[in-house]
Amino acid sequence: LSLDWGFVKPGVCGFWALHDGHAYREDEYVFTRTNAFDVGKEIARRCKTAGYTDIGYLVFDTAMETPEHDTGETTIETLRRGLRAGGVPIPTRPADKERLNGWQRVRHWLSLAPDGAPWLQSSPRCAYFNRTLPALISDPHKPEDVWSDGEDHAADDTRYFCMSRPAPETKPFGTV
Repeated sequence: LSLDWGFVKPGVCGFWALHDGHAYREDEYVFTRTNAFDVGKEIARRCKTAGYTDIGYLVFDTAMETPEHDTGETTIETLRRGLRAGGVPIPTRPADKERLNGWQRVRHWLSLAPDGAPWLQSSPRCAYFNRTLPALISDPHKPEDVWSDGEDHAADDTRYFCMSRPAPETKPFGTV
């Protein structure tokens, strides 16, 4: 799973499967104005409903961690409580949010594999991702980066996912 946090702006959780070196975005949960506990419970509910039983981890937006000198429960801690309350305690890890390397990694995953299909593919159920990813534009001041004033939320959760994985294999299938 990969999660870009948002409250007023959309938050997005991507549900991923890995098979034969390919990554498949099987589903997504897009939310606004929803507290972290309820987001965690909904992610758990969706995992149970879909029969996702072998979830390796959820890579999360580091904006969910407490900023320096704050106290109290962090947003990610609250989300973890929601996951546990929903009966699906998923291990979490902070995202590597390095943007330029991250977008390069996304481009690599979107390239064609030796079997002719992209390394990364998306289900028709992922309407938000399927609509917003092709609409991304470059930052006018940093062309290797994505303009972050647009709808980059599904792209960000995808970037976190891609940065949490090795680059896809580039050898033809069946070779050593």
